[in-house]
Amino acid sequence: MIESEARDRLRALEADGDPVAEERAWESVRRAYVSGLERSGRTRHPLRTWRTRRTWRTRRMTVAAAAGLALLILVALTVVRPPREAVGRWLREAIGLSATPHPRPLLAGLPGGGQLLINSATGPWIVNRQGHRRYLGRYAAAAWSPHSLYVVAWRQNELAALSPLGRRQWARVAPATISVARWSRDGYRIAYLSGRALWVVAGDGSGDHELRARVDPVPPAWQPGASAHRIAFVDGAGAIGLVEADTGVALARVRAAEPIRALAWSPDGGLLVAASAHRLALYDARGHLLSLRRLPAGQTVAAVAFAPRGRRLALILRGAAGNSIGLLTASRGGFQHPAEILFSARAQINGLNWSPDDHWLLASSPSGDQWIFIRARPPVRLEAVSRIRAQFLTPPGGARARRLRGTRTTLATPGANGFPTLGGWQSPPSPQPSG
Repeated sequence: MIESEARDRLRALEADGDPVAEERAWESVRRAYVSGLERSGRTRHPLRTWRTRRTWRTRRMTVAAAAGLALLILVALTVVRPPREAVGRWLREAIGLSATPHPRPLLAGLPGGGQLLINSATGPWIVNRQGHRRYLGRYAAAAWSPHSLYVVAWRQNELAALSPLGRRQWARVAPATISVARWSRDGYRIAYLSGRALWVVAGDGSGDHELRARVDPVPPAWQPGASAHRIAFVDGAGAIGLVEADTGVALARVRAAEPIRALAWSPDGGLLVAASAHRLALYDARGHLLSLRRLPAGQTVAAVAFAPRGRRLALILRGAAGNSIGLLTASRGGFQHPAEILFSARAQINGLNWSPDDHWLLASSPSGDQWIFIRARPPVRLEAVSRIRAQFLTPPGGARARRLRGTRTTLATPGANGFPTLGGWQSPPSPQPSG
């Protein structure tokens, strides 16, 4: 049995709910493994230091242990029927397949580099790759500009552009409460929802105008790579609209069978994913439907996010057994194969952000008061950080800021009970040339 086959079969082990058989299987495998190590000589001569004998004994132990472990895997997979979770858990731990992260008490660094924008109950924060935090002020939430040179922040009906140090560059007053804002990929436009209307303003604060009078509370999505400033949104009738933001000219309108929860463009702007509760729809840049995937019964989509490069799509799936984070590959031919599940938990998972190098995903677990970093490339690895709420509770000066009231959107809001949410994970600004 090759290693990859063993890993795939081990991951497929599921619990059956028989505690007596579980403990009996666990004890049998444990005794067999320990006995194999003793026969290999590992426990008889633990301190032998002669180089030639130590080398020979190490090789013999390695071969014996590997052969014994392969035999145990075969026994566990073929003899124990139905397979028990205890056997699977023991074997996963023995060969390093445990999927349980051991949380650190403090955010001491970002495994994927870059910097995070965090929206907390007291306001937005920036976290650099070493884990140092900078408070931006008493705003309801914020989002990055494309090159991390600025942040767009909002509170009630005020929209403002800030430097990464929190210095205000400009501010505007909107007609109604602002719920979400998104910077275009070139940095020259900002779209925001004010009440039920979609507005657009230039990156320098000029040219503020209403683009559509009535839309659904779904964050709009700017199309990357387009020659004009094109933006996708969900209109007041629940249909997906694609318009040119500067002229207001409608380019496409697609009716949806279910209420849309999220929109996401591929990095090259060639594909648009529209996620509803029970299905994923894939469109080309002109709004033509390429593929429609229905989720299995009992599963719903909570969030979607394209990787910064390529066409890997990460998604959060909810079901009766808990929450999962999976990966799909999208192309003009549709979604390729079933979703690859990277992580599952009974606790609720909210928010999903890619690292700038597209190697890591960051999700949050409000009920566990944790962030979970997931390496999305082989080998898959998990890192967790606990006590997140307390780390973003008190702004500088010691006074706890009062949470500002405002309309919230489905997929871009602070979590339950004021748990910090992810406003973006990007690279720091590139050094500007002198002169």
